[in-house]
Amino acid sequence: MMDFDLMSSELKVADNHMLSDSCQKGSQHLMEIILVCKKYLSGAMLKPMKISKDHDAGFRADEDPRIDGEKKRAGGSSPRKGRRYIHMAVVLGIIALLVLGGLKAVKVRRLISLVRQDLAGVQEITSGPLPRMEQLKVLDSELDVLRNDFSKLKAETESFYWLGPLLGWSPVYGGELSSIRDLVTVADSMLACADIVYQTNLPLMDKDELYSLGPAQLTDLLLQAQPQLLNAQIRLDDALAARSRLDPDQLSPEVRDLLIADVDPLIMLMQDGLAVAIDLPRLMGATNEGPKTYLLLLQNEDELRPTGGFITAAGTLLIEDGRLGKLKFQSSEFFDNWDRPYPVAPWQLSQYMNSRVLTFRDTNWFTHYPTAALYAEYLYSYSNSHSVDGVIAFDQRMLIETLRVTGPVAVEDVSYLIDAENVTAYMRAAKKPSAADLAGDDWNNKIFINKLAQALFTKVLSGEVSWEPLVAVMLKSLEERHLLLQFDSYAMTAVLDRRHWDGAVRPGDGDFLMVVDSNIGFNKTNAVVESGFAYDVDLTDLQSPTASLAVFHKNNAATIPLCKHWNKVRVPGEEEYPITDCYWDYLRIYKKAGTELAGAAPQFVPDGWMILRQKEQGRVDVLSEEIEGVQGFGTLKVLMGGESLSTGFEFLLPEDILDSMPGSSKLNYHLKVQKQPGTSGVPISIRIHLPKNAVLESMPGGAVNQDNNILFETSLRTDLEFDVTFSMP
Repeated sequence: MMDFDLMSSELKVADNHMLSDSCQKGSQHLMEIILVCKKYLSGAMLKPMKISKDHDAGFRADEDPRIDGEKKRAGGSSPRKGRRYIHMAVVLGIIALLVLGGLKAVKVRRLISLVRQDLAGVQEITSGPLPRMEQLKVLDSELDVLRNDFSKLKAETESFYWLGPLLGWSPVYGGELSSIRDLVTVADSMLACADIVYQTNLPLMDKDELYSLGPAQLTDLLLQAQPQLLNAQIRLDDALAARSRLDPDQLSPEVRDLLIADVDPLIMLMQDGLAVAIDLPRLMGATNEGPKTYLLLLQNEDELRPTGGFITAAGTLLIEDGRLGKLKFQSSEFFDNWDRPYPVAPWQLSQYMNSRVLTFRDTNWFTHYPTAALYAEYLYSYSNSHSVDGVIAFDQRMLIETLRVTGPVAVEDVSYLIDAENVTAYMRAAKKPSAADLAGDDWNNKIFINKLAQALFTKVLSGEVSWEPLVAVMLKSLEERHLLLQFDSYAMTAVLDRRHWDGAVRPGDGDFLMVVDSNIGFNKTNAVVESGFAYDVDLTDLQSPTASLAVFHKNNAATIPLCKHWNKVRVPGEEEYPITDCYWDYLRIYKKAGTELAGAAPQFVPDGWMILRQKEQGRVDVLSEEIEGVQGFGTLKVLMGGESLSTGFEFLLPEDILDSMPGSSKLNYHLKVQKQPGTSGVPISIRIHLPKNAVLESMPGGAVNQDNNILFETSLRTDLEFDVTFSMP
């Protein structure tokens, strides 16, 4: 007989399918025993039974049980009679076990219910992007209750671990019984991990110091706590390993929903939190790797580009032992070094902007931020002798939200306080030099950025502002794509990937849509441009799903007589910050790989409107941008001031956008709409047309259904996940 590994070096005597067969045979054997017991009881009541042709157990009609009893008293015994007693004993034993097991199951289920209630209490405290200090202080008592109830549950179940794999055939709860060891390990390890982390931070919470720590203090605290954090990581790894062995499809609906809806998000939260806490001292230059330098990209969404806006300025931030060094920004053209060979520019920049090579300021032409960050770091090295350890991009919206938290700041050479309401106007006006500025030798149109950054840093590091709302702003900016991060760290890269904070174009399962505008007009006209889109999906033919997309733009700039791409005549007062102009846009549409373009209505653009005087007949480009799982399409649009224009596309969708739900006739349509960084609240409309005989099972809240035509309207502030489930008769 061959041995098979069950877990690690543990041995079992059969593989999975053999065990499954054994369970089935065991069930059949149990039924046979019960039937034998029934027949025995019939004989014990002195009612004669006939022997069937199948040799069923029983008495012959001419047998008298009393004679048999006399023979037994005389010392004789009947083998058949002995077997009956054995069978009866086995059946009674099984019945007793079933009764005891039922009582045990009732108790276990009651404890499971208590644990779930306790978990809900903990989740309520820790819900939201950042729990408040008063919430964290009461978490200890909630964790105590959860630990106590779970310990009781563990004590009730651990003596039956060995039996669990043998009961996988049981109806409804067979999956839980066969996976009981892993289910308990997940919960036990997560609790241990949470307890270690909480106890590590408890002294700070008692003193209300957690959110008042400066960067250097926080870094030192995490450095000292590394042994405890690494121990917590070990316990969490145990939970992750046990979770990987669980198959949700084998669990009862109640436990499956608990695992997927509650436990999995909590595991990811703990996983990411620990990864950040363990890696942060290194990122803050407090390990033997030495100080760290980060490249900061200031993106201006008034000149919208794929990752948030034109790179108007960039700077570096040096961090050592958690202490932030001086931050200095420069205009993006100062990072060019024409003594070095530059890569060829993407063809759109060459054809539409006459840019033959890719310069530092255009590195965010790539929609996939990891690619843009890689090019930015590479071209930064052309003018600097040192490398950087990460690339951080942010836009004006994040600056505005930060000022809402810090309050007004005093900026050098500005006679009034700068706050969230006037900072945009201040930055636009600061680009125009005064007579005093022109009299000096060191003025440039980005010098105001350093003054504003210094004022903000001074206020934040002074301790006047709590870190709690600042961290909340950062998390909100990450979710809304006003802040993009890239670090040279495996741990942080994994966290950013799981949280979708890395700016990657990520299609996922099902249908996918991302609409991306790129201003190629040498202006800031996006400040007055409105946009929106409508996506219409036709699922009436399940074998050939199709979709149409209409992308709408309106240029609210004042009407000008001619769209002149170069050598423009600027509106008075806008010489340094031109807003009133035509809007030149290279529009990109990203769909799931396998999507085909079936039709489009692109715009004809006269040659006089373009810098190279090449007319555009109106075409849609099929793009090859090497983004995994994505197919891109692009087209040129030009809008005069006061003009509106809608551009339409027709697509043939892949069949696999519909997901068949196991064990049912239900189908699920999933759509992910990814938000372009730098945009705010773009209105979108989604229509889904189901087959006429389909039965709608579920749709998103706020959606409206009329005759199997579903309408959903919203403003795109974060990525959107959209699901419609229906069944076919």
